Amino acid sequence: LPERMKLRGLTTKYILKKTLRKLLPAENLSRGKMGFGVPVGQWLRGPLQGFLREQLLSDASARRGLLRADAVRRMVELHTEGKRDYANQLWTLLMLELWFQRFIDP
Repeated sequence: LPERMKLRGLTTKYILKKTLRKLLPAENLSRGKMGFGVPVGQWLRGPLQGFLREQLLSDASARRGLLRADAVRRMVELHTEGKRDYANQLWTLLMLELWFQRFIDP
């Protein structure tokens, strides 16, 4: 598409907005981007619970000595029992563990 159809002044996606203005309310065409939530907490209590435990409570993870294994175990227990919400922290630790496995471990 020619540049004039993609951008008009400060309006991005000009041709798309022009095409849809008869179909959508104006506030939908002019609002900014919106994120959406991901149910990480539920995943870690449900279908990913076994994987979470397998990774974060592994001997390899404990041997690295970067994290206090007892503290990680307690966070996993409290979260999976529904007593505390450690979803963000556990997700971050899980990603760190997977990163170590991929790039650092032999």
